[in-house]
Amino acid sequence: MEVIFGIIFILVFSFMIGFLPFLFIRGIYRMIKENRLHELPKKIPLPDKTSIFLAIKHLVKRL
Repeated sequence: MEVIFGIIFILVFSFMIGFLPFLFIRGIYRMIKENRLHELPKKIPLPDKTSIFLAIKHLVKRL
């Protein structure tokens, strides 16, 4: 019985993870269609090198 629950859980979880990028791409596509791409940088801050470095440093500090 637990094996069946485990298989169902893994299937649902992998489906959700596979579905997330699809939703993200669809949102960007809709923005392009409605010519609202100039609003993108305000909503999603694009990571530069310093922020990535700080995040890695923070993760290492947490370990």
